Amino acid sequence: MNENSTPSIIIKQLVLIGHRKNYTTKFNPGVNIIYGDADTGKTSIIELIDYIFGYKKFSYYNEIERSVKHAEMEVELNGASFVIKRDIFESKTPVEVYRCSYEELDDHYPEFYSTSRNSTLNNYSDFLLRELNLPNIDVKQSPSKDVSKMVSLSFRDIMKYCHINQDDVGSKNFLDLNNPVVRIKNKETFKYIYNLLDLQKTLLHAEIATASTERKSLESKLEMIAEFLRETEISAANDLNDQYDSIEEQEDSLNHQLNKLNDDLSGSNENLRDYGDIVKELEYQVNRHKDSIKTSEGNVEKFTHLKYEYESDISKLKGMLNAQKILGEEEKVLSNCPICENIFEMDNIKSQFDFVDNSSISLDLKQAKSRIKVLNVSIMEERKKIENNSSDLKKYLADLNKAKNILENNAIKELSPKLAFRDGLISELSKLQERKSKLKEFLKINNKYSNINKAIKKVDELLSKLKEKLEELETTSPSMQDVFSRLGTILDLYLKKVNIKNRTDVSISEKTFMPVIREKEYIDINSGGLRTIASIGYLLTLFTDSLNNSLNLPRFLMIDTVGKYLGKTQDKYIEETDLELDADEYIADPNKYKHMYDYMLDISNEMEDKGLKHQIILVDNDVPPHIAEEYGGFIIAHFSSDGESGLPVGLIDDADEIH
Repeated sequence: MNENSTPSIIIKQLVLIGHRKNYTTKFNPGVNIIYGDADTGKTSIIELIDYIFGYKKFSYYNEIERSVKHAEMEVELNGASFVIKRDIFESKTPVEVYRCSYEELDDHYPEFYSTSRNSTLNNYSDFLLRELNLPNIDVKQSPSKDVSKMVSLSFRDIMKYCHINQDDVGSKNFLDLNNPVVRIKNKETFKYIYNLLDLQKTLLHAEIATASTERKSLESKLEMIAEFLRETEISAANDLNDQYDSIEEQEDSLNHQLNKLNDDLSGSNENLRDYGDIVKELEYQVNRHKDSIKTSEGNVEKFTHLKYEYESDISKLKGMLNAQKILGEEEKVLSNCPICENIFEMDNIKSQFDFVDNSSISLDLKQAKSRIKVLNVSIMEERKKIENNSSDLKKYLADLNKAKNILENNAIKELSPKLAFRDGLISELSKLQERKSKLKEFLKINNKYSNINKAIKKVDELLSKLKEKLEELETTSPSMQDVFSRLGTILDLYLKKVNIKNRTDVSISEKTFMPVIREKEYIDINSGGLRTIASIGYLLTLFTDSLNNSLNLPRFLMIDTVGKYLGKTQDKYIEETDLELDADEYIADPNKYKHMYDYMLDISNEMEDKGLKHQIILVDNDVPPHIAEEYGGFIIAHFSSDGESGLPVGLIDDADEIH
């Protein structure tokens, strides 16, 4: 078999696009280890990867909900680079796929896929299968019946053999063993992985026909874009890139000139600032003198009005003195009444009224005359102020006009040419940016053309693979017994490496397609620790088998949590294991934990030596000490809930800033 025909998945990086910042986890080919305290987001990393690969939902926690907008993942599928975006809050939103690396994202249009079969968009599972050169086929829902409903075998069915979550590690319901419908489909998926399906030849013929039709459709799209490129006379991608680079160089040059000019303008402004300060000072003096004149004019008006009132009082006081003089004579005065014409004496009238003493009236009169004198002095002083301020104001106004003229003339002389030059630079930059934007669109169209070409090559590769598989099935189709025997041997070697107690009668069940240890089916093993070793070992067995055999299964594996039931059983899992049997199996022996890690590292090294692309992602609460000491390069993330030793507190490492 062609050892290179087994597909590969290499996660390059997972990026959570956030409100405050982005949260990035970078991965390497081979083994990647993530470990640390509970509730720090370790599990979320591989659950996000699984979700981006089409899982129905992602169970996000509060920090992610409050910090993240969406998720992006850069991945290589059979060596081709892709960036995949998915909304983590609305799972039905179409998945965006960019055929490029993360750095080239802005230069490419996305393709949109649906995770549902009931959509007008292309199906996401079909895309993943095609890019991995995996046959897209239907299988019988009830294989034992001659007439059975056919159901699609999706990428998600295959992914079950690449990912084991923390609930399924060591669980009796591993691979849905308690669900008969799913269990049956899992067996069909297993047959698909090993080309053991009875209908596989017929389905391969159908898949070849589908791929051929798809190729024709892609060729039609390619011709449409090619015609558009010819009609618009768009240059080749290399020329467009050269033009784009040239525009960026011109932009840099213009921006350099603009920055230098702004510095010059800033210097000119410094020179003009002295004139500006003089103008401001003169304007202040003008306004101050205007205010003083206005105040003095108000005082003159107020003092004059008060003077008039005092003068009126003086007139009244003088009248009172005259009346007092007349009424104060001793001789008897007879007078006729103006009403009745009777004669009466003034003394009789005088006795009927109170008269003010002459000395009091004279004092009031003297005080009023004195106040008038003071007011006259004040009025003269205020009029003098008005005169002086008016004279000064005239001078300040004249100086202000001169200073403004000087400032304006200097501003025109200093700034106008530079401002005009700056306007020209800005206009030229705007034109360059417009050209750059158009070139960007042309580049995207060219990239679309290139991507369709790549897609055609991918379909050609798929057709070649399908025809190769069909020929292989028609000549040397593997038998179920051969596959089980081979896998049983690999599983036994793994258990030997882990050093389980009483390693006898190890095989793969022809009934359940699951591990058998000591003639016990996996589901009948009551030690949670032994089930942990067996469930991880089962996926590792398939992974290891791809060293020397071509499988319809990517060399890709994610495990969370490796140490489950191995000496640190969480309370919520205690009911699922027999603690006495765990003790009897020596499950808490740290060497078993160590040997499991060593086995995975050994397999990875073998694959690397053979040049086989592969990736293993492990999540755990802790790792064996020798891993941290000897293989620290495999650790890509280590979290501490309290930030001990400067470690990040979790995937969302600025959670403390959330208010």
